[in-house]
Amino acid sequence: MRRDFVIRGVCILSLVAAAYVLSYAPYVRLRVAQSKSEVEASFAGYAEPFYEPVYYLHDATPARSLLGSWALLWGVDGEVQYASERRVFSREIFDADELR
Repeated sequence: MRRDFVIRGVCILSLVAAAYVLSYAPYVRLRVAQSKSEVEASFAGYAEPFYEPVYYLHDATPARSLLGSWALLWGVDGEVQYASERRVFSREIFDADELR
């Protein structure tokens, strides 16, 4: 009985985690669709605190290619890549400032 509860709990948590990670591309797609200008659209998916773990997965792990493919499926691969480059650049700038 307890073992079944643990297995179900692990399965549910795994599904929630996967849904969370996979929700980033649809969220960016929605933000791009709602944007009123090209500049506003370029910031879609750039700095949402809710998606910080997804940013890390995309920017610093091999999951980048899988998440990029998922974004391509949603038609927002350019926006996701641009947001990633901005985040990496911002981190490099702040890291350089801390070294001074």
